[in-house]
Parts: sequence; C-alpha cells; structure tokens
Amino acid sequence: MSAIVPIEALAASGNGHYFVPLGTVTETGNQNDGTAAFETDAAVYINPAYIDVIDKDDIPVPDDVENPESFGRSGISTFAEDEESVVYVDTVEDAGAVLRAGMVAREETITVYYYGDIYSSDYFKDLCINRIIPAALAETGNANEGDYLRYNYGGTGYKASIAADGEGKYRYYTIVFTPTYFTTAEQETAVTKTVDALLEETLTFEESASDYEKTYLVYDYICSHVTYDNEHLDDSTYTLKYSTYAALLNGTAVCQGYASLFYRLLRELDMSVRIATGYGGAASEDTANYYENHAWNIAQIDSKWYYADSTWDAEFSDEVAAGTYSYQYFLKGTLDFDSLEAPYSTTGIHYLIMDEDFTNAYGIEETRYIDAGGAECSHEYVAAVTEPTCTESGYTTYTCSLCGDSYISDETEALGHAVVTDAAVTATCEKTGLTEGTHCAVCGETLKAQEIVPAIGHSWDGGVVTKEATADEEGIRTYTCTVCGATKTETIAVKILSAPLVTLGVSQNNGKIRLTGTAADYENRDDYYTITGQGFVYMTKTALGTKSLNVNTAGRTKVSIRSIGSAGTYSYSMTPKSSSTIYVFRAFLTYQNSTGKTVYVYSNPAYTCYSGINL
Repeated sequence: MSAIVPIEALAASGNGHYFVPLGTVTETGNQNDGTAAFETDAAVYINPAYIDVIDKDDIPVPDDVENPESFGRSGISTFAEDEESVVYVDTVEDAGAVLRAGMVAREETITVYYYGDIYSSDYFKDLCINRIIPAALAETGNANEGDYLRYNYGGTGYKASIAADGEGKYRYYTIVFTPTYFTTAEQETAVTKTVDALLEETLTFEESASDYEKTYLVYDYICSHVTYDNEHLDDSTYTLKYSTYAALLNGTAVCQGYASLFYRLLRELDMSVRIATGYGGAASEDTANYYENHAWNIAQIDSKWYYADSTWDAEFSDEVAAGTYSYQYFLKGTLDFDSLEAPYSTTGIHYLIMDEDFTNAYGIEETRYIDAGGAECSHEYVAAVTEPTCTESGYTTYTCSLCGDSYISDETEALGHAVVTDAAVTATCEKTGLTEGTHCAVCGETLKAQEIVPAIGHSWDGGVVTKEATADEEGIRTYTCTVCGATKTETIAVKILSAPLVTLGVSQNNGKIRLTGTAADYENRDDYYTITGQGFVYMTKTALGTKSLNVNTAGRTKVSIRSIGSAGTYSYSMTPKSSSTIYVFRAFLTYQNSTGKTVYVYSNPAYTCYSGINL
C-alpha cells in the first residue's frame, strides 16, 4: 500500500492548498483604456492523493522556472490590445481542457488565458483550486486522461497576471501552472508504445469476447506481471513507484501503479473504469486492526460496477496459474468486503472504506459478479482444501475461476485433541504453585486450566538472641522457619539505664549547718556496678541579700562525705563563719557502668544561711 487518500473528500475540504497572500494592484497602465495590470504571488497546490508524501517545497512555482515570454504584465493581452495574440477562454471547462492538454504532454509550464468574473483573492483561489484543476482531471473517456492524470502527478505551482478591461474591471487572467509529474514525456511515450504492442500481440480477444473476459484477461496479466515495490515503499523521493510506467515497464509498483495500469488498459479497450481510494487492512490475525491507505479499481461489467483489487491478488498469481487458487478480489461487491468498523474476519477479504459520495455516485453492486451478460457460465472449478483441525471439520471449497461461483464438499471429521498433562507444581513458603492441568499438543488449546495454589507462608520459631543489646548498641534476635530453614531478624532496643537518685537536705542545729542525704538502691540497678567509693558535697558562698544563686566557682568548696551508710544515707556538718553568707549545697556521687563509662549523679541544690532560716 501507499500514502493515498480519497481525492473527492480532500478536494472538497481544500487540503493541500498552500496559498501565499496575493500582491496588490500596481498601476502599470490606464484602467480606462484597459492597460492596467498586476500579478499575484506564486502559490502551491498539492495533489490531495499525495498530501502525506509530497512536500510543498518540492513543487516548483512559476518564479522557479524559466517563464514563458507570454507571462507577466508585458505579456498580458487586454481588452484594448491586439486580441489575436492570445486566445482567452471564458468557461471553466475550456480552461480545464487547456491545462489537461499540457499535463498530458507533460509540459513544464502551462499557460491558461481566461476571461471571467471580476478579480478578488477568494475568487482567484476558488477558480484555480476548486474549478480549473478539477476540470482538467475530469473523466473524458481517454485512456491517458481522467484518473490516469489524477494519480500520476504530485501537485502544481501557479500564479497569475490580471488585467483590466476597457471598463477598468479586472477580468483578464493569465494563469501559469507548473505541474510536478511522476513520469516524463519520454516515459509516457514508452508507456503508449508498450500498451499498443500489448493489446496487439498479447491481450488479444475474439470479436465476440464479453466485457468480463476482457476485464479478466487484463486483470490476470497485471497480477502475473507486476510485483509490489517493497524496496521503495518508504522512499518518499522515489515517486515513479506510483506510476503506470513503473508497473508496466519496470514490473514493480505500489497500489497506485497497479490501479493506474488497470485503468489505462481497460480505457484503451473502451471500457468504463475508475481508480478508487480508501483504506485496506491485511486479513491475518496479527494485523486484524491494522489499516493502510490504499488504491484499487471499480470496473463496469454489463452496466454494473464492481470492485477489482489487483494489488492484493497479485501475491497469489502463481497459485492461480497452478489451478489451486482463484482471484479473491476480482469483481466483488460491497458485501464481499468487510467495512472498516466490522470485526476481524478470517475470510481472506481485506477491509475497505472509501469516499461515500464516490461510492454512491457509481452504485457499486452489493454482491460479486456471477456471469457474463446473463449467460450460463461454463464453470471451471478450482479446488481449495481446508484441512480438519482438532475441533473443526475439514472440507474442500470449489470456486469457479470464471465467475466466482463456489460450493463446499468432501467434508472430513475433526481430528480431536491430543491431550497432554501439565504437571502440578508444589507451593512453597514463598512461591505459588499450580494444580494439574491439560492442553492439546496439536493446536495448543488449554483443556483444563491450571489453577494457582497460594504460597503457604513461613512458620517461624520463637527466635534466639544472637547479639545482646547494650547501652550503646541495639541487639539482634534471629528467627528460623521450621519448614524451609529461611531466617529473619529483628532488632533489640538499646538498654535504657536508670541512674541512682541522690537527695540532699539542709538544717541548722547548735550553731552548725547539717546536711543529710540518701542514695537510692543503686547496688541492684540493671547494668550498674556497686558504688564502693565516697560521695562529695560542694558548697558555694554568695553575699547575703543577692538574688543570684549562680555558682561562684571561686567560692566553691568541695567536702568529702566520710561514708555512705548501708541504707544509702549520709550526713555532714559544718560551722558557718559569717552570718552574711548564703550557702548553696549540692551532693553528687560517681560510679562506673558496665561499659566502663564514669557517670555523675547530682542532687538538687539546697540553700541556707547562718541565721538558721532555710531559703
């Protein structure tokens, strides 16, 4: 296939039209005597059939080529000038005929002189794009015109000089077209000579031959002599692949080449034929939803229109010659093809969709062509064997290679499945298992599906401490699965050590300050060594009446506590030297924990003065 879209739909929508804003009127003469004129800027029109493959920059405009002398202000023949120098046409059909003749001759520049409505930019654009070009490509019945031209050129550049008539109204158009062709004049000459020789020497018919017989012979010739051009399929620069020349003389082309050659040969035989465009999809399981742009033909047999797709049938031309296959896409009706929206079909018919207006205009038959001119067909049946499968019966389809009639016979029974057991898989602690199942060794169908058995999960023991926690590091507890031996660990938190509580009381008795205190049962606290050393008391002296109780290092006196009793009590007495001194006392103990770290434990401060009044 290739990048091609329905021309009618795109032409109507204006796609492919690249129009540069027009120039302004330049007074080069006098409007009253008809000598005033101006030019439009160059524009580009891409053939909508190749909108995805032709770049507008690849199409020359009149400014890019050597302009004929007749173009431009100096070459315009106006109302007041010598009218014999050029001939103006005044109908779109005649303007199209001028353009068509130049395209058939593969002229590089084609000049159309047209007398029409008063100039406006919209009118000029519509005149060229929607009127003159379609008129040039209209069906004429000639073999090298109509669709033959339509699908053998990429687009055209164009511009115009416009002159005023004697009333000062701009009606005289000199339009220059610069078409881009897929073939040269020399190549078209070669096509014509080859076609003439082919019809004279190879595609010969009895005088009584029917339209069906002529159409079939042409179709069979194309299918057996042209192969698909996969080599250049993705090469956008090689446009010859779209042409009749490529199909006929090179023997390889894409779908437009097939369809164009079929069109050319049937037109030479004075038969009615068109090139149809749309989308096709390969009829195979892995491409069931895959569609490509495509071109094929519609042909008229006995006043009725049918589809013919030589591109698709060419692949099987050897099987046709061997009598094991009949053309599946030859003279088919609309119901013989699946629509684009239809579900996947295994009938071998590809998907098609085309412009609805085009289809309605030609009234394609719903069913395939059956016989020629109503005469009874002398059937030539070709057998195609469908082998039985495990579940489906086999049969032989007999199809007439002349009219397409078919019937089924010679049915054979289904083979039945060759059952193979799918072994069960035991579930483990971590992996799922499967139940036993079965499948067919021939077709692969699952007969009894294996079901998933959930993993059984680990069974953990109570765990053992593999690393003791300390005051500085976490510990580790390790668990082991009693089924599979797998292990897991969890952390043991760092030990939080509680220190002994130290208290201090103060009182006055007999002119002395007495300190008493206690130490909690630190000997039995977890992870602490027994304290066997002495404790200490320090005091700070500050001036009486001050509010600050900050420690005055210079006045600090540290006094050893002589002993700590077995119950954890201690005491100390001192004689104050001055009534003007406030005494601040604090007791502390020192010890080492199990890691060897020295720890200090302090009591809250106690305050007093010589007056004996506790503060």
